[in-house]
Amino acid sequence: IDIAKIPTYILNIPSRTDRQKNALLQVKKLGIKKPVVYPAITPKDLKIPYEELEKPLHKINRFTPGCFATRASFLSILEYVIAFNKPCFLYVEDDILIVDGAKEQLQQMLTELPDNWDVLLLSVYHYQKPDIVSETIVKVNGSWGMNLALFNHTSYEQLFTLVSNGFRGADLTVGMTNWLGSDLNVYAARHNI
Repeated sequence: IDIAKIPTYILNIPSRTDRQKNALLQVKKLGIKKPVVYPAITPKDLKIPYEELEKPLHKINRFTPGCFATRASFLSILEYVIAFNKPCFLYVEDDILIVDGAKEQLQQMLTELPDNWDVLLLSVYHYQKPDIVSETIVKVNGSWGMNLALFNHTSYEQLFTLVSNGFRGADLTVGMTNWLGSDLNVYAARHNI
């Protein structure tokens, strides 16, 4: 995978130009040539009464309005990459901070990434111990957070279904695909970039 040519979508609330500028600077550290700023869906856009957004959907989980909006935005990007047959894409949230040297780290990860990969989370928090795959890659057993993630076309349809039907945010759904009975292979950076 040529990092510079990975279709990259920065999720950004249009009124947050400060975050847009930051995210554009951050993805340059990865050598991304032409990132697309993708307009995020806001809670206001969803037109769901606030009281409904605040109701617990599960005894241990509560969606916030922002969580609903981020999930809707992620699904919108998935619809787009499916429609335009993108072989993979990099998902970036506009509050991302990327470490110096991240391009080299990502290139190393891509050489060590198993052929059966569906998702590579590049900035993630593990709540279940991951399995070490290589010097730079781990297999996810339970995580949250995906403000920087690479998705393979092999994951699109299943992720769309899981996230659409899930009672959690997109990041938790992706991080718990194994718990949800999915056969997706979700890997992560051993050290966040």
